Amino acid sequence: MSRSHIRAQNARAKRWTRREVAMAAMVLAVMAIVLVARLYRFPFVSSYKTASAVVLDVRTVPWNGVENGREQTRYRVELRVRYEQDGQTEDRWLPVNDETARRLLADGLAARPTVCVVYWPPRHPENARCRLDEQTR
Repeated sequence: MSRSHIRAQNARAKRWTRREVAMAAMVLAVMAIVLVARLYRFPFVSSYKTASAVVLDVRTVPWNGVENGREQTRYRVELRVRYEQDGQTEDRWLPVNDETARRLLADGLAARPTVCVVYWPPRHPENARCRLDEQTR
């Protein structure tokens, strides 16, 4: 009997096909999109300091921003809030984070918020912003 019909398999490593590379790229892209969406949903880092605030007034103010190399006038929502910071009462106009501002503008500022969460970086209390939770609206 001859053993010429038995062939050893090639020891080379299998190369990825274009289809497999495209599928892997799509999976990575979807994972990146999900990660960015989760991070955008929670606009502040847990290391930020927070305080509950009472909303005293709401206003829309013009704000000049640059987009695509052109200066454009936009509008942002600000809340006048009162809150405790390091044992002192603060009464300030603070900008609202973008997600909350879109909801407020969509509602036409009809449903005036009464409380919000003020958050700021630990070493920069001058950069405080407001965020409205669903349960606080």
